[in-house]
Amino acid sequence: MNKKFSRIGNDLLCFILGSVFGYFYKKKKVQGCKGGEKDKKVRQLFDNWLVLAERGIKLEEYFHKKNIHKVAVYGYADIGNHLVVQLGNTDIEVRYIIDRRPCSPAGEIKWYRPTDRLPAVDAVIITPVWEYDQIKDALQHEVSGQIISIEDIIYELL
Repeated sequence: MNKKFSRIGNDLLCFILGSVFGYFYKKKKVQGCKGGEKDKKVRQLFDNWLVLAERGIKLEEYFHKKNIHKVAVYGYADIGNHLVVQLGNTDIEVRYIIDRRPCSPAGEIKWYRPTDRLPAVDAVIITPVWEYDQIKDALQHEVSGQIISIEDIIYELL
């Protein structure tokens, strides 16, 4: 029974990630050359994330290997939302979300602005991969844990 639910969960994840990848592909095709590096990075990220799902590799494997248990997610757009959902079914605790604009995360997850005093976590996962360096520089002295790009997590698991 557990295997059946796991298979259904993996199928659902593949469908969702495939839909998101298809959306960005279609958007890029319509835009032509507009969007540039940001869209390319996002498409590559979702494509590689989908490859992980197809291989049965789960994101929590990265966190277990690095002894990371409590995280914050920076950015609650598409990538951040998917990351929160993925980690919601694991033993990795998403303590809070950091975002520049007000958002309404599902459940009991707290939300902070980057300028707020941020509670301690093992790591902050940066989801706007095209702004990673700037965000890392801004947060470096504000957080106690590691600052990691979701892109680095995905590529390390590949």
